[in-house]
Amino acid sequence: MDRDQLLTIIKQRVNNENIVKHMLAMEAFMKALARYLGENEEAWGVAGLIHDLDYNSNTSAEEHGLKTREILEEEGCCLSEDIFQAVAAHNWSDNKVEPKKPADWALFSGDS
Repeated sequence: MDRDQLLTIIKQRVNNENIVKHMLAMEAFMKALARYLGENEEAWGVAGLIHDLDYNSNTSAEEHGLKTREILEEEGCCLSEDIFQAVAAHNWSDNKVEPKKPADWALFSGDS
């Protein structure tokens, strides 16, 4: 699924304009950091872009970051496990999905 398709889903699912702006900012942050560290810019950017996709899904704090996979699978989207891990781990203090890789820590730190 490409960025335009993800943005369409975001605009359908997230009704708070400030949250959408925050998601776009996190995409830019993650891409820049990936570039600096020699990591995969596109994958890191996607993680930043979708990390709050479940914002309007009435998820509890314990579920935040986990529901995104379900939403995107319903939309027929298949992303890498590394992206879903980073998205889940950005809220690890509540959902107990611990950051393991640099992208996980980057998203958690940038979003804090």
